[in-house]
Amino acid sequence: MRYKSFPYAPEERQETTRERAARHRQQRREELTYTEKDEKRWAENRERVIAEREKAARVFELGWLQSPTTQLQEAL
Repeated sequence: MRYKSFPYAPEERQETTRERAARHRQQRREELTYTEKDEKRWAENRERVIAEREKAARVFELGWLQSPTTQLQEAL
């Protein structure tokens, strides 16, 4: 008995090179567009970094006056 392969009928048509390029351009454009969610995340991160730097500056300034053990306890 001879083996018959399953008839291949693609369900989706392949996109053309132009269509794929247009889709990629659109995706890049969307990727580079800032949203309110991005702005909010950046603002929260900015505030967190500023707070961490201020805390580190205080620890550094106090470090000249205190022992390393006390300095470590206050940092935590």
